[in-house]
Amino acid sequence: MIPGRGRELPWVHAHEDHRSHPSALRRRPPRRHHRGPRRGHELPYVSFIIHVGFAVAFAIIYCEIAEVTPLITIAQGAVFGIVVWFAFHVVIMPAMGVVPAPWNQPFAEHVSEFFGHALWMWVIEIFRRDLRNRITHQPDPWVPLPADR
Repeated sequence: MIPGRGRELPWVHAHEDHRSHPSALRRRPPRRHHRGPRRGHELPYVSFIIHVGFAVAFAIIYCEIAEVTPLITIAQGAVFGIVVWFAFHVVIMPAMGVVPAPWNQPFAEHVSEFFGHALWMWVIEIFRRDLRNRITHQPDPWVPLPADR
C-alpha cells in the first residue's frame, strides 16, 4: 500500500520501499519496463539491455578518445565515469522524466551510482591499457619510453 492512496499498485511489489521506488511516482508502468521472473524476482529486461548497450557504447567512445588525448584518462577514467553519471542520472534522465528529480531520489542511490560509475570506467581503463599494451607492445602514446628501447 502506498501511504495516502488506500490501494496497492499492481506493478509495485510488497518487498520494495514505495517511497523511494521510481515506479511508485508514476500512474502506470511504462511498457519499456516490462518485467520477467527470475529466481522469484521481477527483472526489467528492456532496461537491462539499454543499460548494458549504453555502457558498451560509452566504453568504446572512451577508448577511442583515450587514444587521442590523455585528458579523458584523468584518475584512470574515474572522472569520465563520474561525468557520465552526473550528465545522465542527475541531468538528462530526470529532465526526460525517466527517473524522479535528483532531490526526490534517495541519497544512498546517488552515492551508489557515483561510485559505481567511477568503478565502471576505472575497470574499462585498466582493460584498455592492458589490451593496448598486449596488442601494440607499447604504452599509451603520451608515456615517455626509455631511450635504450
